[in-house]
Amino acid sequence: GSYYQWQRASDGHEFRGSETTPKLADTWTDTGEAAGKFIINDNGWVKNNPLLPDNLWQAGEVGVNNPCPSGYHVPTEQEWEKFHLVVASSSGKSGGIGVFTNQMFTQTKLPNLAAASLRSEGEIQNNEDPLGYYWSSSARELNNTYMLYFYNGYSGVNEYSTHDSGFSVRCIKD
Repeated sequence: GSYYQWQRASDGHEFRGSETTPKLADTWTDTGEAAGKFIINDNGWVKNNPLLPDNLWQAGEVGVNNPCPSGYHVPTEQEWEKFHLVVASSSGKSGGIGVFTNQMFTQTKLPNLAAASLRSEGEIQNNEDPLGYYWSSSARELNNTYMLYFYNGYSGVNEYSTHDSGFSVRCIKD
């Protein structure tokens, strides 16, 4: 699978073997010299880490960085929560811990939702236990974003603050 940095357009950075760089993108929509490279920086992948936009992965003209095909978008926090509620019978937002369930690994409501791991500090994490991390398009105050996660019997929708990490993206129909 591919590993996208949050709200970043498809430019080649998402591929498993893409080069890494410490050079930050000029803006959320112009990666400059970092185009096609996975940006490594604990404070995000954009210079000056401005306020987080939560519309770059939306459908239509607003979503200029939307990696999904026409008619599809990256799920919002609310869409992931609704999905998790149906699959795991819980919103998964119990203090950020989530719920203890393996239902995310056996669910059939969203085919091909794989435990594809993640890319952190430019390296793909190959843990003994399968990990599934999927970005949402939603931002929250204090530079946090939301993601769906499942691993080692736990799952939920939680805040995440390291936007230079690479997570999978799942596209859903508008």
